[in-house]
Amino acid sequence: MRLNASDVPAVDKLWGVTRCVFKDDSHEVWHASPKAGGYSSRHRHLHMPNKFYIVSGTMHVELYAERPAPGVDPLC
Repeated sequence: MRLNASDVPAVDKLWGVTRCVFKDDSHEVWHASPKAGGYSSRHRHLHMPNKFYIVSGTMHVELYAERPAPGVDPLC
């Protein structure tokens, strides 16, 4: 399903605002406008990769192992 970005409402998040600008059967593209110092909770996407294109500023990304150590919650 292809989306027209102007038809998709922005979604407020704790860390800023995001909007889906493209979606088909195998890809999604989101435009994100984070607040200065904002951050997303630790999470993962099992069926799609995250890719980033920075327009201005900097971004810090933390990666973690696909299989966490025994007893470690991967989403903490």
